[in-house]
Amino acid sequence: MPSVVAVDLRGYGDSDKPEGVENYNLNEIVHDVELFIEALGKKNFFIQNITNIFEGYKKAIVLAHDWGGAIAQRLALKRPELFERLVVMNVPHPKVFTELFKKSEQRKKSW
Repeated sequence: MPSVVAVDLRGYGDSDKPEGVENYNLNEIVHDVELFIEALGKKNFFIQNITNIFEGYKKAIVLAHDWGGAIAQRLALKRPELFERLVVMNVPHPKVFTELFKKSEQRKKSW
């Protein structure tokens, strides 16, 4: 049975909001998503009184937008075995994103 999970990234919605800018770097957030995808297929996974609906699943189909797209791309490069499919919208190729972000003028416009 197909299921959909929408995730609030760290600092958004009802997710944790740790203090300090160091807690919001790309690697930290990528790691959060990595752990979440891994946890979905575990027998003891639990979301608000719903258990085991994802038990045995091995790969995710991830749809990501904007900042989430950059996060998903980074994770797909790091851990491709977690993905069945990856769909990203409104985000450049990872190499282009990195080059644009290095340029302070573009970074200022993005924030």
